Amino acid sequence: MAASKTAMFLSADFRLTHGRPRRQWYSDEPTTIKLNPWCNARGHALVSFSGFASLDRRTTWGWLEKRIEELHIHSSIEDLLAKLAQPDELLQEIALEDRRLTFCVVGYDETKPTAAIVSNFQSLHHEDLPTAAPTFTVTRVNPANPFVFVGGDRKALLRHEKRQLLRTLDRATDPFLGLVAGELASFNANAASRSPRISAFCLSGYVTSDGRGAITPFGVPEDVEFLPTFVRRKAIVPQAKKAPDGTPLPRRLVSMILQRQPQNGHMFAVSMALRNVEDPPTK
Repeated sequence: MAASKTAMFLSADFRLTHGRPRRQWYSDEPTTIKLNPWCNARGHALVSFSGFASLDRRTTWGWLEKRIEELHIHSSIEDLLAKLAQPDELLQEIALEDRRLTFCVVGYDETKPTAAIVSNFQSLHHEDLPTAAPTFTVTRVNPANPFVFVGGDRKALLRHEKRQLLRTLDRATDPFLGLVAGELASFNANAASRSPRISAFCLSGYVTSDGRGAITPFGVPEDVEFLPTFVRRKAIVPQAKKAPDGTPLPRRLVSMILQRQPQNGHMFAVSMALRNVEDPPTK
């Protein structure tokens, strides 16, 4: 996650850490959404996680989506952080040697910027713990200057890359915020070459103090359908186009532009680009 003077940025990859006792393995699943938007009458944010992903049918992303949906129209970012700090239902039956988990949140309570993590092994202010602590701790900053934090495997981002990103953030202004999100995705791809816990493709996005935002996928394989849950919640997705042989083509999110509406308390897509979908019927 990162912050400039005018926006907050977040990216999340698709690498999953699966696990059972004494065994862990990794996979890349474009159907898994580790980054979600949250918005209501008071604030708006992007939320992601890194760490343990699933065991049997229990998933971290499903748990995260439910916690976001539970928040009411006047909830604050502090309310969101409190929800994330109590993942007892998620972890109580997980018999893993590595139970480390970090949630990252960037956004605005009204116009106040907040960057926070909820974790059982990481902090914005201290070195990582080697193993998961028994409880989750919230650490936060209200960045007034460029800021960068790497959740999960933070050593995968090299020092000179972090310095380069901080320089980019120092110059970041409208209308170039999308380019900054793209650079964040590029650094994610670099980090993937150094860590088995990171995929080269990711979702990257930003939110601004005036309620705008965007989410864009980078590097998602072309042959898979990619319609995140938040797309299905915000729009009626058209039918898939068909190849010459009649096979449905994979429907894909290309980009999503967001705008918070204080009068009704919802963040909705003011512009959504989809690929391989039928044109809507004309009247």
